[in-house]
Amino acid sequence: MPIKRRGSPLYEARSRLHDVTVVQTDHGVALLVDGVLRAVESDEKKFFAHLVLPAMVQANKLDRVLVLGGGDGLATRDVLKFSPVAVTVIDPDCVVFGIAQKAPFTALNNSSLTDVKVTKQCAMLDSYLKGVSKPFDVVIVHLPDPTTDIIAKLYSSELAGLLRKSVVKGGTLSFVGTMKTGRVEPVIAGLEKLFKYKQLVIKEIPLYGERKFLLVSDLELVPRRNPI
Repeated sequence: MPIKRRGSPLYEARSRLHDVTVVQTDHGVALLVDGVLRAVESDEKKFFAHLVLPAMVQANKLDRVLVLGGGDGLATRDVLKFSPVAVTVIDPDCVVFGIAQKAPFTALNNSSLTDVKVTKQCAMLDSYLKGVSKPFDVVIVHLPDPTTDIIAKLYSSELAGLLRKSVVKGGTLSFVGTMKTGRVEPVIAGLEKLFKYKQLVIKEIPLYGERKFLLVSDLELVPRRNPI
């Protein structure tokens, strides 16, 4: 379903990785990365409910949470509802972090990126994961769509191995991928092999299109707390 822009862009910026734009549309505020929809006001809560809530509800512990590709602050907003001890947010694009900490985007993410529990870092996701020494209780993975060669290279079986090492035994990992390319398949296949339990759900979210949501863990995937 296409969105229609209203007026001039609210923000436009070019980083070393992407063209990043925030626009007002007939579906509310939207974030575009290289012209591809990253988030839109009318549908983003449905999207992040599928990505974040299952991992948080079914994790054994919620002390330390890692959000990869979370520069827009939307996944972090939903993570914080569960009162974790600490949240680390990694995004490869510093420009996205900057835009997400300005109005009108702060109204969508509840200024989550400036919460005292949140630590932000601008880094390539694979490089960051190679340096993780203490695994996390929950890992939320929202990679940028593979619109550039640099980002497309992230979608690999090697990434699955790095993600496996980033999660504690009994932790949960939630991953979402677009259905528009085949690049997501090696990551999903790798994660399914590396964890004992899995839940794969395909959802059609009107403005996001069809997406694959994968939840994996070494513990049986059952609710351990109520959704918020």
